[in-house]
Amino acid sequence: MSLEPIRCPACHSTRQSEPLERYRQWSLYECLECGVQHFWPAKNPGADWYQENEMYAARDLMVVDWLGWYHRAALDNMPVRSGSVIDVGCGNGAFVAAAAERGYEAWGIDFSSKAIEAGRRHFRLQNLYAMRIEDFTTQFGDRRFDVVTAFEVLEHMDDASAFVLELSKVLKPGGHLIVSVPNRERRPWLLNEGDLPPHHFTRWNVPAIHGFLARHEFTRSKVIVCPTRITLKAFILYRIHLGLVIRLTRRAQADHPGAIQRTAMLARARTLTILKDRLADLAAVVLAPVLAPFVRGPMLVAIAQRAEVTNTAAQDD
Repeated sequence: MSLEPIRCPACHSTRQSEPLERYRQWSLYECLECGVQHFWPAKNPGADWYQENEMYAARDLMVVDWLGWYHRAALDNMPVRSGSVIDVGCGNGAFVAAAAERGYEAWGIDFSSKAIEAGRRHFRLQNLYAMRIEDFTTQFGDRRFDVVTAFEVLEHMDDASAFVLELSKVLKPGGHLIVSVPNRERRPWLLNEGDLPPHHFTRWNVPAIHGFLARHEFTRSKVIVCPTRITLKAFILYRIHLGLVIRLTRRAQADHPGAIQRTAMLARARTLTILKDRLADLAAVVLAPVLAPFVRGPMLVAIAQRAEVTNTAAQDD
């Protein structure tokens, strides 16, 4: 019986390096064709797994509703000043709400129904849907957007190439794609369970993301690297563990608490999370000038434009 060849999820090439590292049943390879590093075998665990995973409970229960650095970087560098935006893998819809506040027609989809329910309830957004990108193109047909965003999603995909092709289907010709991914060349190197399978299957750097977008007919790509202060803040947050927040979130998820008790638990978790964030931010501001030479950002935001379609039959917009 022949074994399935090791195939890059970004370009589908079978030209791979020797294993770089191993984690449980997965091995990490680097594609010799495109430079993306990836774990093999790769299989996304699906919506049910994410909804039951404690790592995403705070998001789904709206413990906090602030924007990530990559959200703010995208908003500050939006390639159009108005128009339509869809956030794929939107979580609880925090970016969708922020884009709507700036005047964009903002939509969001995520395959976690819990996250979508939380976003609709908290932000009172109508255009949030619990579905995959493949389901969106089926249900909404020819609906196209000026900007498509996918924050911290690409590294979760077991077929990154197929995923970006689906994103292209909902993007207008000449429209813009914005994606964020962890930076595999970050310093200090922080590695936790969330960076490993079955959470993440690919690892990216600046050349890899540029090349990936170019191969999928995106042009004029630029990559923004997370600044020093945010890098140090992420490191401090990673080192400070608030087990009480996790315990409160677990108890709030259980069926037995009443509505008042549940609200109180989430309020305490929110207060502790905000306190931790502010302390980390203050420490990062103080340390950034000293440690800047030794730090490289943990996140990348890439912005690129879809090539114009020359075939008039394809001008569906």
